[in-house]
Amino acid sequence: MAAFGEKDPSEYLSAAAADPNLAGVTTVDELHAKLKKLSLALSEKDGPDSPFKKIEFAGTNPNPTFEPNAYKANKGVDGSMISTYYRYAVKDEAVAAKAVGIKAPTAPSGGGGGGVGVAPPKLLKAAVPAPAPAPKAAARFGSTKLSVKDLIAAVKARDPAVTTADFSGQATFQMNPDAKMTELVAALGNDNDSPVTTLVFKNYGLMDSTAAILGAFLAKNTTITHIDMSENKAVKDAGAVALAAGLSTNTGLLEINLMGLGGSVAVKSEAICTAFITCFQTNLTLKKPIWRLDHPLAHTLARLVTRNTSIARHVAQGKEFESLLPDALRGTGVIVAGAKSTGP
Repeated sequence: MAAFGEKDPSEYLSAAAADPNLAGVTTVDELHAKLKKLSLALSEKDGPDSPFKKIEFAGTNPNPTFEPNAYKANKGVDGSMISTYYRYAVKDEAVAAKAVGIKAPTAPSGGGGGGVGVAPPKLLKAAVPAPAPAPKAAARFGSTKLSVKDLIAAVKARDPAVTTADFSGQATFQMNPDAKMTELVAALGNDNDSPVTTLVFKNYGLMDSTAAILGAFLAKNTTITHIDMSENKAVKDAGAVALAAGLSTNTGLLEINLMGLGGSVAVKSEAICTAFITCFQTNLTLKKPIWRLDHPLAHTLARLVTRNTSIARHVAQGKEFESLLPDALRGTGVIVAGAKSTGP
């Protein structure tokens, strides 16, 4: 059984090697343990009104430094939500404040990761005003608990507070998933101007036909960066293949969670593996598909995911990525995340 879609651990360790507070760390497990300890020390010193207190750091991402995305303040340059990092990784209080949509204090609190041994000064309440709540919902990173009807209406209205559309476990959606998915993609539209970047359909009751509707939408969409489709037992080969076909022309999605696809712990279908291998011949941006494969083609897929991760890194660093492209795309001047390859 093989898992793929994870970042090369050596990259985390290389970053840790440059940090004196992480000296001596040689494995990812040690890195997790050290980051947890350092984060706990910082969290204990964060004032009750600190923007850090508004982020539930999950610590699933062992990257020791959070670098904010230029366009999405609550995401890193790798596309991961700030909440997946450790508290220690967020070095600047202003970065945390911007991520949760509040005004940063004029004086820094010293809450960065490098100052573990120094207690940050307390923040004044007036320096960190609470964000205005979204109607009928308590917002956190744009996530809402609206009804299905109200959430789709908010998506259609381009409500800037709704960046995450979470339909997981909603009975209204599960009763007629195809109709509701059709309503949702219509609300998102084809103009790629929606503030929604994350879709959550965990344990949603998706069927093959529902996955096909979503796949057709994603074929032209560039704004959705994260999707959670985990625990959808009714999505079998046909739905997964249709989804892969749509993703073959997608240029925006960075992460998709497909754990529990078809009700199995691991995907053993050759049809699904082959469909995603075909997808990756033209998809150069999807770098974190989350699932488990129990098939010989898992290694091929892992290499393709690693290739996309490398392309993203080269683009972020301003390096050429022509040499990383599939043979069929070399010399075509393909564009990835706004950067053009060295082809004509």
